[in-house]
Amino acid sequence: MANTKLKFYTLIFVIIVMLLTAVMIADNYIIAKYAAKTDSRVHDELASVANDLTFNLYNNIQVVKGLPALFAINPFLSQKDYAIAAGEMLEGQTQFKNIAVAPDLIIKYIYPVKGNEAAIDLDYRTLPKQFDSVKRAIDSKQLVLAGPVELVQGGLGLISRIPVFIDGPDGNESFWGIVSAVIDVNRLYQASGLFNPALPIDIAIRGKDGLGENGDVFFGAPDLFDQKNISSVITVPNGSWLIVARPKAGWKTLPEDIWLTRSYLVIAALMLFFMLFSFLKTSMKASFANLKFKNLIESSPIPYIVMNGKQQITFLNFAFIKTFGYTTKDITTIETWMVKAYPNPEYREKVTAMWKTYIEAFQTSAGMISPIEVNIQSKHGATRTVLISLSENSLNKESEHTLVLYDITERKLAEEQSQMSKHQLENVIAGAQLGYWDWNYKTGEHTVNDRWLSMLGLSRSHMTDSVSDWAALMHPDDKDLAIKNVQAHINSNEAYVAEFRMKHADGHWVWIEGAGAVVEYDDITHEPLRLCGTHQDISTRKKIEEKLMLSARVFSDTYEGILITDANNIIIDVNPAYCDITGYSRDEVIGKNPNILNSGRQSPEFYTAMWQELELQGHWQGELWNRKKEGELYVELLTISKLLDHHGKVINYIGVFTDITDRKQQQEKLSLMAHYDLLTGLPNRALFTDRFHQAIAHSKRTKAYLAVCFLDLDNFKPVNDNYGHEVGDQLLIQVAERIKAGLREEDTVSRQGGDEFAFLLNDIESYEHCKHTLDRLHRSLAEPYIIDGYAHKISASTGVTLFPTDNSDIDTLLRHADQAMYQSKQAGRNRYQLFDTQDDQDTVNKHHRVAEIKHGLINNEFTLYYQPKVNMVTGEVFGVEALIRWLHPEKGLIPPLSFLPFIDGTDVEILIGNWVINKALEQLQYWNQLGIGLEVSVNIASHHLRSDRFFTQLADALAEHSTVNAHSLQLEILESSALGDLDAISNIINTIQNKLGVNVALDDFGTGYSSLTHLRNLSANTLKIDQSFVRDILEDPSDYAIIEGVIGLANAFNRKVIAEGVESNEHGLMLIMMGCDQAQGYGIAKPMPANQLADWLDHYEPNQGWIHFNNQQRSIKENKVKLFCLVATYWMNRFVSNIQASAEEVKDWPLMLGNNDHCGHWLKREQKELLFTQEGLNQLHNAYAEFHEIAQSLRLKYQAGDIEEARAGLVEFQITFDKVLQNSKMLLI
Repeated sequence: MANTKLKFYTLIFVIIVMLLTAVMIADNYIIAKYAAKTDSRVHDELASVANDLTFNLYNNIQVVKGLPALFAINPFLSQKDYAIAAGEMLEGQTQFKNIAVAPDLIIKYIYPVKGNEAAIDLDYRTLPKQFDSVKRAIDSKQLVLAGPVELVQGGLGLISRIPVFIDGPDGNESFWGIVSAVIDVNRLYQASGLFNPALPIDIAIRGKDGLGENGDVFFGAPDLFDQKNISSVITVPNGSWLIVARPKAGWKTLPEDIWLTRSYLVIAALMLFFMLFSFLKTSMKASFANLKFKNLIESSPIPYIVMNGKQQITFLNFAFIKTFGYTTKDITTIETWMVKAYPNPEYREKVTAMWKTYIEAFQTSAGMISPIEVNIQSKHGATRTVLISLSENSLNKESEHTLVLYDITERKLAEEQSQMSKHQLENVIAGAQLGYWDWNYKTGEHTVNDRWLSMLGLSRSHMTDSVSDWAALMHPDDKDLAIKNVQAHINSNEAYVAEFRMKHADGHWVWIEGAGAVVEYDDITHEPLRLCGTHQDISTRKKIEEKLMLSARVFSDTYEGILITDANNIIIDVNPAYCDITGYSRDEVIGKNPNILNSGRQSPEFYTAMWQELELQGHWQGELWNRKKEGELYVELLTISKLLDHHGKVINYIGVFTDITDRKQQQEKLSLMAHYDLLTGLPNRALFTDRFHQAIAHSKRTKAYLAVCFLDLDNFKPVNDNYGHEVGDQLLIQVAERIKAGLREEDTVSRQGGDEFAFLLNDIESYEHCKHTLDRLHRSLAEPYIIDGYAHKISASTGVTLFPTDNSDIDTLLRHADQAMYQSKQAGRNRYQLFDTQDDQDTVNKHHRVAEIKHGLINNEFTLYYQPKVNMVTGEVFGVEALIRWLHPEKGLIPPLSFLPFIDGTDVEILIGNWVINKALEQLQYWNQLGIGLEVSVNIASHHLRSDRFFTQLADALAEHSTVNAHSLQLEILESSALGDLDAISNIINTIQNKLGVNVALDDFGTGYSSLTHLRNLSANTLKIDQSFVRDILEDPSDYAIIEGVIGLANAFNRKVIAEGVESNEHGLMLIMMGCDQAQGYGIAKPMPANQLADWLDHYEPNQGWIHFNNQQRSIKENKVKLFCLVATYWMNRFVSNIQASAEEVKDWPLMLGNNDHCGHWLKREQKELLFTQEGLNQLHNAYAEFHEIAQSLRLKYQAGDIEEARAGLVEFQITFDKVLQNSKMLLI
């Protein structure tokens, strides 16, 4: 006994010694770790602040980089246009004080003007403190960051100065002015976290004007630079800043909670001691506890299985036997239990895997393990759903475990039914964007969902959860009817649907469509207890209805007179034609009764009968004599219709009439003169046709030419519109007289109608003979026409065809002359044109081709190919472009450029466009079913985009494919489509974006004449860089500059940008460096049929070179050197490929002018920016010049036929190139 005690106390002593040793080791470790952690925390905080400061600084600078391009394009930009552009660039940018533009160093543009008036007309040359940085920007031709400096307007600011150079008439650059963007330093510091009171470190910054550690301290305490603190360097455009930091409380050697930590260690040792003691005590009581446990589970209503370490079942409680029917005779082991409980082998294998995972978690985890849910088949065949969990009976000496089987079959069924109903209801309400309300009819409690509130701009705090909320928000004019409708529904149990207005939080009225029903009644009294329903915002629909009503009254362009009266027959509007016909101005008739035109020719009984028929039929039509303002009588063909509101009440009367006085007079005259034009006295069509036959017969007899001419007056309509039909008629009479005077007696002239004339010239010797007559006639017609003392000037366009050269029938000859006349008008008017049979044949061929294409569309001969679009830096395939192909049954696969030009501007182009949209949506819908989520872009022709039914047809297509998210469809619109009516295109784009949710991209961006204007006025989501720029970006510095400008503008205007035509790995790397992440092209994938895309996606491997390149952290210098090496290597590989190819295979050579190729431009640019040492740039320049000199020599030998000698020189060429690369990398040292 004494020996046992000795061992026990010896063990206690050893444990105490080990614990003391562990405490000492942990104490030393904690102190060392604290010091390292403090350094790391200060370093991380400093890095975070420095990164935020760098990001905010460069983000501000990037915003205004597009302005120099704006003024380079338009040096005479107005202050208004400047303010618009600057405002869009600075939208959401709160760190700018202003942006000033100083042509010839005198500030003329500034935004915003308010608060900066003192800076306008300042000359930088009079500000010594600022002129130094201005001069540095001009001399370097690069962006210079100055400051912080004191501003003329007051305060401190950082000034980003960007010089603007424009090309002069001689092609050389000339200095235009400077752009200065003033960044408020306090806002910059605030946004970067420097003023954050929670910042745990003290910070100081030096390096004013980018002078780094040699510059003045402009933030924080200067003494921080005299101590050993954590430091970092921030790179700015023309230098660097040095930033240092230390903890606010200074550097401490011991953590503040060291004694608390030591106390924890001691407490842990004491706890370990008591745990050992408890373990011994617990072991003594295990046997008794095990027996007690068996009795407990036997009486439990929950099924239990007890098994030993060999997985033999030792005990089943009564609840198990009752639930599943098995006894220990049926199932002796867990294995036999598994076979009976899970008779399906596949399901048993699944459960076995789940059980294995559960056991592993049970054995390794110290916490609670979630039970597994399985379906068990009882002995009687019924299937029960249970939750199985495992527990270890640690109180038994032998290893024994207990399985607990909690039967949840009934609960599961109830949950599934409840969840299904709830899910369906929520989906319906959410999908329909419906507000939901629930009204306790007895208590008056009224609850609503979030959508109900958001419709009215309300929050929960605005509501009292009473039905009075609903009534209080109702429009006074709608409240009584809405409450009456609800009450009628309660009384009749019919469906409740009503429209009414409710007040929005901002004061405007929202149209609501309310619907609901009683969903719960009292079981005894059958009185309603609860009503539920929905609210739907129908304001948009109401506005559309109003617009449709207004659109129906758009009548200003019709030639028929229209007047609109109210229900009391008072005129509220008339159209211009009404004024033209009656002589009254609009202001003279508004508010008057239409009877002001009464001529007295109709009796009162006539008007009574007219109104009776109008009220009975809803409309009236007939002829009516009226009197114009000047007293002249005229007869009109009048139609009157009445407009009703939704209650059947008259709200307007509409009268549409045509002045048929001339028609009636003409009918009377034609009855007397069947063969002559009443106005001009010329032969009419009937007589002209008779003489035409005679002229044809005469030409055949005499073998002479017959000239068939068709003449149309130019700009005749403005004469009629501006001076009236009487003046127009007088002019036509004079025209007829001049034509007759200019022709011979044997010639025939006829007025075909309006301002169109046809004439026949007999006995023509040649076309030259005909031309003399037409020249004389056109000169005569161009002379002024004196009518009522005023000189009118018009001209004529004439078409001519010669018989029998054009050996057609009479109708065809006249049609050919008419076609030639239209060619005259298209060529500029006031001229004549001979009909060209070849042109006519080309037109026929085009019509035939269009008909063939239309036939192919009907026969389903077209298909869509899809070219993937990827994010190069993430590897994600985010979309495809749909490209049409023609699978011609005889000619095979026809590319789009071989057939689309034929249908340009035709209705077939619209049919093709709609087919492509529907086919793309159909494919999108199918891909969605397969789990493929992609954006599909579709090219839209200008003619299709501007068609009247474009929006309606697009909306119908989306509705037909309702499972497709509209955001998954992108319409690609050529930038040149906007060259016509920019406002119309802008409205179309806004409509399809805002109302349909469809995305829009400007395709081939940069190829238009006014790209900046288009970018500012068109709300396209994405800019697509034309492949003509991308293809040569590695060789042509001009293309590089254009793409750089497009990306800069896209960033400034917050647009996405994608490049097409990426054909190589180098193209992708170049674009990533420039900030363009999205691309498509043959370097990624060629267009493919839809059925191949899924397989392509399965095997697609992202370009790891692009991803790795983007993930690398590079400084500005490293990026620039990487750019140089990339284009130089590409140039070298192209050159070597040409030298090694046969002469027949060489199509073109890379730029051989060392100063004007990509690398040459790079060297000139970097010599101005002063980022690298001048010595390093000189060495690189010399190496590159030597490299180009050797290349030039090898090319001359190759072209002279000394191909083998040129190839032999490639060794020296490669050595020189390696020297170029080595010199470029030396710039980073």
